Amino acid sequence: MEARAQGYQLHLLDATNTLTTIVNQIIADEQLQTLGFEGQQVSWETAHRWKSELNAKLVSATPDVLRQIKTPEEVEIIRLACGICRSRSGAYSPLYSGGDERARDSR
Repeated sequence: MEARAQGYQLHLLDATNTLTTIVNQIIADEQLQTLGFEGQQVSWETAHRWKSELNAKLVSATPDVLRQIKTPEEVEIIRLACGICRSRSGAYSPLYSGGDERARDSR
């Protein structure tokens, strides 16, 4: 778990260390004024509660915008994945050209 958590901070939640307590501590430690969250993944009720409990201005953030910057390692993994897809794309061409599995299998 330690290797997978490299670059992240783990915070254990319990009765005294609630999510809002920990997030408010991070807000204070980092001197944050604004906090973004994935608006499509958080319910209105939860967002409304956070608005009253968290000590920062909340904004709904789109993950696509947040992930536009990639590390060199991420770029290399994406390039590798694209290469794998390109090398296998011929195996699926009947499906992409309007065919279906039955048409492909009848050949």
